This record gives sequence, structure tokens and C-alpha cells, in this order.
Amino acid sequence: MVLVSLSKQGMDNMLDICWKYSQKWRYFYNAAKCKVVIFNDRPSKTNRHVFKIGPEPVDVSDSYCHLGIVCSKSLSTKVNIQDNCAKLRGTYFSVVNGGIDVTSVNPIIVRTIY
Repeated sequence: MVLVSLSKQGMDNMLDICWKYSQKWRYFYNAAKCKVVIFNDRPSKTNRHVFKIGPEPVDVSDSYCHLGIVCSKSLSTKVNIQDNCAKLRGTYFSVVNGGIDVTSVNPIIVRTIY
């Protein structure tokens, strides 16, 4: 589940709604697995954000992985591009090293694999 809010008060209200709903239907959120990413936040020593889901505090993090996509607080896509390129290289080399003879395969399929 992803919650998005423009303010800390809005996020606190949504977390409270989720907590009350979970209490009503008798399931629990694991606060240790939850993260809050504050996008474009100005660093301040006096303004420490504290978020809670029920009685448990939720950690504030610089990045979070949701459905295999890394979201960083700077909204950079560099990490996602590097990870996907590494996966693609690994897939390509495993297919090529798997014994496929390039001369016996349709050139369009070879181009697609490449």
C-alpha cells in the first residue's frame, strides 16, 4: 500500500485511518516493514519528522522499494536504470551462453533478444 500526502498532518491522518481500520478488521501492520519517504525535504536539525502507525514508529528513509521500483527522495531514476541494465545484461548473456545458435535463429528474434 502506498500513501501520498502533501503535508505531515495529512499523512498522520491517513496512517491513523489505516490503524483504526486494521483494528476494526483485526489485522496488524508491521511498522518495521513500513517506510516514509519525504520528497524534496529541506534538511533541518530542529524539524525531525516522527510518524506512527498505531503505537509503533515508522522509519523515515531516503529510498524505498515498492513492487521492484526504487523510489528515492530526490526522485532520481538512476538506480532503477542501472538495476534494469544489469538484469538485461544477465538475461542476454544467459540466453547467448545457453547454446542458441545465432545462425539458425530468425534475425528479427536475435535483434529483439539483443
